[in-house]
Amino acid sequence: MARAPKKPTTAVANYDEELARLAGTSSTLTDSGGGGKFFSTQAGVLQFDDVPLPGNQMCVIVGAWCLENVYYEGAYDAQNRTPPKCFAFCKNPDEKDEMAPHEKVDEEEDFERQSDTCADCDKNQWGSAERGRGKACSNRRRLALLTGGIYKPAGRGAYELEIIEDAEHFATTDEAYLKLPVTSGKAFDAYVREIAEQFRKPLFAVYTRVYLTPDPKSQFKVNFELLDEVPAELIPTLLDRYKKLHESIDFPYIPFQEDEDDKPAARQSSAKKLTRGKKK
Repeated sequence: MARAPKKPTTAVANYDEELARLAGTSSTLTDSGGGGKFFSTQAGVLQFDDVPLPGNQMCVIVGAWCLENVYYEGAYDAQNRTPPKCFAFCKNPDEKDEMAPHEKVDEEEDFERQSDTCADCDKNQWGSAERGRGKACSNRRRLALLTGGIYKPAGRGAYELEIIEDAEHFATTDEAYLKLPVTSGKAFDAYVREIAEQFRKPLFAVYTRVYLTPDPKSQFKVNFELLDEVPAELIPTLLDRYKKLHESIDFPYIPFQEDEDDKPAARQSSAKKLTRGKKK
């Protein structure tokens, strides 16, 4: 069971100013609508290494995030691991209107620059999609996530949450990434603003429940729920992780290469890490 949000404490006074600044930066960043392991949301099932997560949900710390524009040539196929034709990222809200294809796009023959800037790109205009009135280029958000708790079955479809409050865990645990569907962008933006306005903190200072629900128009949506603020003693560790993840989150896509080590046994082993953790 999730704990009720606590009132802000004075124990992190030395970090309040920086947390408030980062909260404002994050809120601004999300106002506009290859090198890591990604969660899958295919068909509305939350998975890691092809293993569904209990209850179609997870408790995480959102360590960092960025805007991502990604263009696939032809219709996007979730089962086809072919990389996009063109892609761009934005970590700085002051530069979001200047997004341009990543430098890797010009270095690999599998990629192809579509325009000098995203703002001027024909693929990034409403009505450019092959079907409907949307864009051929998808405007998404990429999230870097750290396991923040473990959901365990409690019988009759219920799940019990064990929150992780161990600094060593957050200092050393591997991050994994989630690329939000376009239709879930507004929900994420609203959640970022909620945390910034209510607590004057960025998302890495709270525990977040990420869960999927069916949607009649888009098949499914990714939702975000505040579980609790992180304990004051974890702020220095999580601030350090944020700085590192923020620096590296815009890693580029790479041309597809078959991974000889990507076997079912290896996938099962990786996924089990998400169902283990230290109790609080």
